[in-house]
Amino acid sequence: MLLNLIPAPYRWVAMAIGVALIAAAGAAAASAFYQPRLELARQQAAEATRAYQALADAAQRQNAAVAQLQSDAEQREQQARQAVSQAQGQAQQLMVQAQAVQRETAPTSGGHAAACQAASAAFDAELKRERATS
Repeated sequence: MLLNLIPAPYRWVAMAIGVALIAAAGAAAASAFYQPRLELARQQAAEATRAYQALADAAQRQNAAVAQLQSDAEQREQQARQAVSQAQGQAQQLMVQAQAVQRETAPTSGGHAAACQAASAAFDAELKRERATS
């Protein structure tokens, strides 16, 4: 065999050099094989990081918008409560006034009763004339 031609001490050196050359060739082949894949993986990781950051920013803006909508809704609810309270107060005042008007009695004596009867008669006469002409 070829190694028998090389003296013993150099034989080990020759085998070490051969192993080193084979290892270097294997490393070069592995590097050539995996380098494009590693570069692609780095690019995909960078794209994923950018996409994640964009989604995180969008979620942050969306959360801020939701918080603003909730704040606006609370303000509108408070304004509605105040409006209802004011309307109830006004309705109570108007109810008191209406009850006061209902408690009033129609005049039974004096010129007021005669004026009411005269107005009623005039209204009835006007109504008859309108119906007769139409």
